[in-house]
Amino acid sequence: MTVGMTGSYYGESVVAGANATAKSAGSAKRPKWNTKKAYTYLEDMNTAIQNYKKEAVSYYASQIKSKGEDILTVDELKKQIGELFSQYTLTDHEPKEVRAGKHYLYIDEKNLEKMAKDADYRAKVYGLMDAELSSGAGYTLKYSDGRNVTSHIVGSIFSLCEENRKYAGADGIPYRGSGMSDHPFSSSDSHVQVRSMSFLYDNIDPAKSAARDRKLNAARLEEKRLKKRKEAKKAAEEREEKRAEKKRERKKAEEKLKQDALNEAMEQLRAEGGKYQSAEDIYEINDKTDGDNIIDENEEKAQPDGEAIEESGKSDKKDDTEENLIREKDEIETEESKSSVTFPEGKRAAQISSAQTVADIKMVFTLLEKDLDDCESGLKQGMCDEAEVKKVKAMIKRAQKRQQEIMQMSRYQSEEEQNRLTINIMM
Repeated sequence: MTVGMTGSYYGESVVAGANATAKSAGSAKRPKWNTKKAYTYLEDMNTAIQNYKKEAVSYYASQIKSKGEDILTVDELKKQIGELFSQYTLTDHEPKEVRAGKHYLYIDEKNLEKMAKDADYRAKVYGLMDAELSSGAGYTLKYSDGRNVTSHIVGSIFSLCEENRKYAGADGIPYRGSGMSDHPFSSSDSHVQVRSMSFLYDNIDPAKSAARDRKLNAARLEEKRLKKRKEAKKAAEEREEKRAEKKRERKKAEEKLKQDALNEAMEQLRAEGGKYQSAEDIYEINDKTDGDNIIDENEEKAQPDGEAIEESGKSDKKDDTEENLIREKDEIETEESKSSVTFPEGKRAAQISSAQTVADIKMVFTLLEKDLDDCESGLKQGMCDEAEVKKVKAMIKRAQKRQQEIMQMSRYQSEEEQNRLTINIMM
């Protein structure tokens, strides 16, 4: 708003500081300035002007959008300015001084082009122009001697050009104004009142006021960015926790499936009349016999299929040897330490060679599946190498071969022989 005597435009230093951002959908009615309202302090009037300007920016933004005038030519823009702000006299150069009865408007080519192509920028400038004219039509301040003094701006210069860039506030408008009032701003006997002298000190120099406004706006933007970063980080942590929870649920479900398979195998063993009634019984093994009765793969390949079947048929008669092999305490198929995962190749080989029934070999397959899962997990975590995984896969093939032998043997064995459990389980 233009207040004071001709010279440095004090009114702009008061107005500077508001970030009049255009809203996408604004008020349908043009705001009205209350010329009868009296302000005790200059800060109160400044706040009223800022609020009016924000409403005006919103109004012009909505008008531009509703009429589809987002982009204009410079000539169309000048015509629009003449229709909306007939009080202004548009000039092609900046006037040197304020004249009573004249409100000059100077906009350089660069800003004319920007206003024509940028609807948001145009709405901001229109809002500022409206606020200057409307508030200048009449404002009342309560002076220090108790009088309510109403003043009017009788002449002004609205200058919008790149030479005024240092006066641009947070809204980015390079504007500076000068004005002439019909009433002295102050005298030694009577003057306007402020709550704090710092308000005058902060706004007496338009350039410093604009720089402070830009700095404050940058700080507000940085605070918003930091807030968004924190929110994004929190959201990412929540998503990661959900993924981890799902992973834990999948692992729990997999373990349950394996345990169910183990329980099913145990039920089948008990139904066949085996003497081992629990997983603990089956898993017990005498460590001193570790590695006994392990069939070398090369020797198996050298034996004819008939001989292999014959050897398997005789194995159920070696009770003493089998009793020594069937010992183990826990359910962990893979030997693990704090730094490595190792596949118990010898133990699995012994278990395969000792398997005599379908239930026996099914139990071994269950253990091998967990071995493969543990070794593949260990490979990902750097706790074992690819060789361990290959060992497990090779042992699975060996178990498949043994399964075929058992199925062939079942054609010749009696029911009594099939019920004899000869599993060599060693964890």
